[in-house]
Amino acid sequence: MAAQESGSQKLSNQSQIEVKSNRFRISKEDCAKGGRTGKGKTRSARSNNPLAGIKLRTAEGRRVKDLFTTFMAKLQPGNPHHQSAALEAAELVIASEDARRRFLAGNASAEESAVRLANTARRAIEDLDKLAAPPTKGTLQDILARKRKQRDQQ
Repeated sequence: MAAQESGSQKLSNQSQIEVKSNRFRISKEDCAKGGRTGKGKTRSARSNNPLAGIKLRTAEGRRVKDLFTTFMAKLQPGNPHHQSAALEAAELVIASEDARRRFLAGNASAEESAVRLANTARRAIEDLDKLAAPPTKGTLQDILARKRKQRDQQ
């Protein structure tokens, strides 16, 4: 197959797809496998490093990192859904703390956002607990009996 040029890509017999910027070099074999191979090369940058967009030099960024690592300790670290849920919960906790701090400093307009963010952060953390919990086993009757017993205890 002769070299073909179209737009910014150039295909050749050398089993390479070259982009003019030379940022990406993917072999035909890797394309057949679905992308680049090797450690950390088959997933997105955000999946490889979920804290990539967080400024860790700030106190807020370090707090997000601490909360994220705490949340991820009880979840599956390689699961992108768990990573995004833990990062969302950490960011919501930080936003809730900031709104509460503004309200307590005398900003009356921050009251509603403080309450809303606190509830949203609480629900996000509850969702993390549900992700971390092992799936319930048993028949539907067993599950309903456990739920009735929990309701009666409250």
